[in-house]
Amino acid sequence: MILSLDISTSMIGVAIDTPKLIYYSFNTKKIKKETSSDSTFNSYYRIAEELIKTIPDVNIDTIVIEEPLLNSSNRSTVNKLIIINTIISSMLRSKYDKPIIHQNVNRVRSWILKDDPDKELDVKARTINVINNIYKIQLTKKDNDAADAIMHLHYFKINNNATTE
Repeated sequence: MILSLDISTSMIGVAIDTPKLIYYSFNTKKIKKETSSDSTFNSYYRIAEELIKTIPDVNIDTIVIEEPLLNSSNRSTVNKLIIINTIISSMLRSKYDKPIIHQNVNRVRSWILKDDPDKELDVKARTINVINNIYKIQLTKKDNDAADAIMHLHYFKINNNATTE
């Protein structure tokens, strides 16, 4: 089964390709508030620990994570994303003994939106609409992190002939 994550500094989208698609958004704000006196590393380590506790006990054989965008104008956010992505990737690799596949969000999003005719909406809204159509689910704007995790999962499945077992 494929575990897919969309990591941001405030929310982490999670998607797992079991026979029935599992998806949710993991809010990091409460943990960041609880660990505000800790170092950034310790705070993000705790976020990773709590995130991993939420992942169902299923046979994960592939892990796909959105790579941090390094060309953002906000260097502080880029640095935070690199730290949290590294910590989560390391902990998942250790837990599942599987390599981590990082995917570029711009490449994946342009692929999933290539046939979407609804060009007047922003890309996140368009992504949600496409994911809803593919998976026959009802994501809303507040689910954009989960939608991005599903998008990465779908891209990996289609482009690697992966199947759900």
